[in-house]
Parts: sequence; C-alpha cells; structure tokens
Amino acid sequence: MELSKQYNEVLVTWNDPADYFTEKTVRYRDEDSITRNRNAGLAAGGVIRAKFDKTGCTNKQEAYDFARMAAYVSQHENETVTFDTMLGAAAYAPGQLIEVDDILL
Repeated sequence: MELSKQYNEVLVTWNDPADYFTEKTVRYRDEDSITRNRNAGLAAGGVIRAKFDKTGCTNKQEAYDFARMAAYVSQHENETVTFDTMLGAAAYAPGQLIEVDDILL
C-alpha cells in the first residue's frame, strides 16, 4: 500500500452519556509515522487523517482503541491474497479483511 493511504491520525466520533449523549470526538495520532511521512516530504506535515463515526459507542476508551486499531491496520495489515471459493463464501466482499490460515505465508 502506498504511503499516502496509511493514515496516522484518526478521529472517531462517539456519544458521551455524561453529557446527554452529545457527540464528542477522540483523536489518535501516531507521532512516529507522522515524523517519517514529514521526512519523506508528504504534504500537510506528514499527517494523513481519517474520520470514523462509531455509532452507538458510549465509551471514550472504546472509541480511542478503535482509532488506534484503525491506524495500525492501515499501516501494517496490507498484504493481498487472491483465492477461489465455493458459493458458501458469497458473504465476503472485495476489500474486506479476512483471516488467512496458511502454513506457507
């Protein structure tokens, strides 16, 4: 995956029950990745931002953990596999993350 698609700042919207479920935003920044991108000459100071709305989330820590996981996945989970399957796997869509169990990988 090219560097400009590996986001390092993730904003997640969640609902705060202590404030009548108003929308709040939590931010996760991967400073090491931002520094690497800045040194590589990417625009916006090396920041690649993504925004998510975590519907039904009422816990700030859960929203933060989701943001951290989203940044990690975009930077590290980038291998592609091609395979054929039976009709039973029709629920999977192109681009969906799946777990691969293969001794050759």
